[in-house]
Amino acid sequence: MNKTPLIIGTAGHVDHGKTALIRQLTGIDTDRLKEEKQRKLTIDLGFAFLNQRIAFIDVPGHENFIENMVAGASTIDFALMVIAANDSVMPQTREHLKIMQALGIHQGAVVITKIDLVDEEWLQMVKQEVQEILQNTFFDNGPIFTVSSQTGEGIQNLREFLSNLEVKKRLDGSRELFRLPVDRVFTVHGFGTVVTGTVISGTVESSQKVQKYPGNKICEVRTLQKHKKEAQRAIKSERAALNISDIEKNEIQRGDFLGTPQKFISSNLITTRVYLFPDSQILEYYARIKVNIGTGKYVGRIRFIGKDELESGQNCIAQIDLNEEISAGFRDKFVIRSLSPATTIGGGEILKIGGARIRKKETDQAQLFLKLYSSDTKESIKWFITNSKKGIDINQLTIKSSMSRKQLEPFLDEMISERKIVEIGNKFYSCEKLQNVKDQILEFIEKYHRENSLEAGVNYNKLSNELNIEIEILEYLLKNLQEQNKVKKLSNHEFALQDFTVELSTQEQKIIKKLYRQIMEAGKEPIEISQLGKQFDRPIYKLNALIKYLCCQNKAIILQDNLVISNKALNECQQEIGSYLADNEKARVSEIRDLLGTSRKYTIPILNHLDNIGFTLREGKYRYLRR
Repeated sequence: MNKTPLIIGTAGHVDHGKTALIRQLTGIDTDRLKEEKQRKLTIDLGFAFLNQRIAFIDVPGHENFIENMVAGASTIDFALMVIAANDSVMPQTREHLKIMQALGIHQGAVVITKIDLVDEEWLQMVKQEVQEILQNTFFDNGPIFTVSSQTGEGIQNLREFLSNLEVKKRLDGSRELFRLPVDRVFTVHGFGTVVTGTVISGTVESSQKVQKYPGNKICEVRTLQKHKKEAQRAIKSERAALNISDIEKNEIQRGDFLGTPQKFISSNLITTRVYLFPDSQILEYYARIKVNIGTGKYVGRIRFIGKDELESGQNCIAQIDLNEEISAGFRDKFVIRSLSPATTIGGGEILKIGGARIRKKETDQAQLFLKLYSSDTKESIKWFITNSKKGIDINQLTIKSSMSRKQLEPFLDEMISERKIVEIGNKFYSCEKLQNVKDQILEFIEKYHRENSLEAGVNYNKLSNELNIEIEILEYLLKNLQEQNKVKKLSNHEFALQDFTVELSTQEQKIIKKLYRQIMEAGKEPIEISQLGKQFDRPIYKLNALIKYLCCQNKAIILQDNLVISNKALNECQQEIGSYLADNEKARVSEIRDLLGTSRKYTIPILNHLDNIGFTLREGKYRYLRR
């Protein structure tokens, strides 16, 4: 069984032997810069390979190059905390430990170097101190190796341990969105731009299209190398050098990343959950801070939600306004550093890129994002669905969750089967939220019945407009309410509560009979409702309700211009017009007027009604039967 690729990173104080240790393990000198060789000091990231599976990232230990250290540590799977036996634990030992914890690194081993410079008693004292310092960290109870890069003592034991090392099982990278944070950019004569980095998720292949983030530049991977050898494909936790087309060296830099096109967004506003280390100073609202995320470094101002300041050891939801746009993924971890003095003071986790600004007093939003922070993968997907205003499609979900469609689908299927979410059209909705909308529909119909007691139901368009519900959702929920026998569908696309019936008073029954008789007597000449109001000496809104009742009983129809005609008369008009058009193919308004034996004033509303119901078709001056 092939073991998974592995990125091992060093950490520790300056001059504790990190570079010498990797040289002993691999035979590769990771100090590549001229200045590094002159000063005998690691300044930037260095890279080496133990074999085709395991790569090393060597980081600088000097406090002036902490940000380079973070850039390297951000992509490692396993940490080697290197501590010199003659110095023991030093300031950057502690700071590097904080940084690795902030970045979510959770596996590692301690290597005590330079044992040739101390005696056994001193070495045991150093071991004891190291164990005390690393207590309650991910190094606690982990292996401690003692080595000398000068004599080679202990190197083989460490090499064998690392060669057989298998990190805890991770997600299948082939199902993930591709991301490679850039740590080096250079030009190769005859090939063009080359970038190097660690594949932190997904896979990349030759000829694959990738996007440079931040920004919208689409590039193609011409060729790639792994561990300095040509390859067709690089997978999660492998170092890769990509020769990319359509981009110049000055268009991409450390801090950018290459990723699956159109699956990440860029913004200078991030919503996060942040915390301070127990020994940090108070951080004030809107303080300027450094943010190290991925291989990039940024400056910004931090705004706490619901707090004026953040005390040591505390955490909260905050938004950070950065001095430039960044791209990142959901749950990406970062390091917070103060500007002056430049020290590591805390860390955080990204919950959202871009979006609306949250005011300090909006503590409900803080609670909402804290719930997202504490959610597992499945619950966070549900959170995104529940908190989308008008549903969310699969593409939007991939962007918000930084997960691919393949990763999302099992969770979505499971939640659908559990009736926590539902798919309508091409969007997903929370069942809990839809239940609230269903309650709103029922409340609205019930209120409509109270205020319009003579109407059999409420029109579909009115429901849609008044409640501002998307058509697909409204149709889905109305169908669901009908299946539950809570709502019934009437003619004319109207809806009523299942047990609702119109009940007329004795007086209303008398007026209805008189109204209907008058409308019937008018025959093919519709009556103006305002004229009926004068005859019956009743407010027009009350008369309208009674006429609508007749319409619901299929005894009358309201035409344009507030004209009302009996169903019987309208059906006769429709039959006569249909017969005439069947024989003559087309007709002017004047011909129909003479056919019906009425005036133009009444003929046009009748024809317009027949057009609206799809019986006739108007083209210019003529009417045709609609085929």
